Amino acid sequence: MQRYRWISVPKTQEAVYAFYEDNSEDQFIEIRLNTEKEFDLLYESGIFLLINKIASCMIDDYEEEEITDPVKIKFVIKALINEEKNCSQEVLPLVVSIRKLFKEALHRGTGVYFFF
Repeated sequence: MQRYRWISVPKTQEAVYAFYEDNSEDQFIEIRLNTEKEFDLLYESGIFLLINKIASCMIDDYEEEEITDPVKIKFVIKALINEEKNCSQEVLPLVVSIRKLFKEALHRGTGVYFFF
């Protein structure tokens, strides 16, 4: 059975409410983890643990989490930039995509939402 996992950034503050109401895909910037392998690569790389420590959250399997504090978002961006230097070539594109989502959230004044 295919599990759906995605990381989403609302384009506007109004779009935040669309998570719980009329979900229109054009209101979000998202990446979807389409395979168990993608999730496992990120999980085993320690990226989620790093974000959890910085943002005081719990990104994990079967969890939903949001990071909306701009200070925490900035710290996560810096940490991901540093971590990219140590990532394997297999996980690097996923980490770069996540970092870009955090930058979008900071720019748009929204947040990053994890649905696992």
